[in-house]
Amino acid sequence: MTKLQSVLLATATFALGAAAVQTLHAASTPAGITVSEINVKDEAAYKEWLPDVQKSIKQAGGEYIAGGFNKTTSLTGDAPPNRVVVIKYPGVDAAKTWWQENKHMTDKAEKFANFRIYVVEGVEAK
Repeated sequence: MTKLQSVLLATATFALGAAAVQTLHAASTPAGITVSEINVKDEAAYKEWLPDVQKSIKQAGGEYIAGGFNKTTSLTGDAPPNRVVVIKYPGVDAAKTWWQENKHMTDKAEKFANFRIYVVEGVEAK
């Protein structure tokens, strides 16, 4: 093996190892799951407001897991509000950052909906 081949092999091995470490680190960060309990009082106004929020969620790495209007059934306790949404973010910090940067959108919507939004750390799939 020539010196150039050895250098190229070492460089490729290093790059592959660095990529593997990044992948493992990303995989080891638990997802941040937000649950939004929303009591929509004016559905037309809510639907007009919603596209900008959905765009900001996608930009923050959010992925809709479940939700919609009147799609939640209570198994015990009080009945759920008329809209419940579950979104997965790359981590709790990503969900918190989305909230800090977009809270003004929810504040604006208080005229036509009430919100309870919380984030919970995901667990490792087994």
